[in-house]
Amino acid sequence: MADFRPDTPSPDHDAMSHYWRTIETLAAGADAVRAAGERFLPKFPDEQHYAYEYRRRTAKYTNIISDILTSLAAKPFRKDDLLALLATLHRETESQ
Repeated sequence: MADFRPDTPSPDHDAMSHYWRTIETLAAGADAVRAAGERFLPKFPDEQHYAYEYRRRTAKYTNIISDILTSLAAKPFRKDDLLALLATLHRETESQ
């Protein structure tokens, strides 16, 4: 059995950390995406450095990821969803 310690990330955590960093950068907005450079905006073949820097600095980015995250995070607390969940939990606990 593997020796898992609280201060050591699990293999699952390690596998997901790249995706979390990507979402964190995208949610942080245009400045963070531009600062990430080639990670989100690759250079064209044979593109000069000054041309790439200009394109990187002026790249358009609409941050819809924050809206998506906010919407998804609020879903469990929508009144109709919450009431349906409570009704289901009530039925399940009544039948036990």
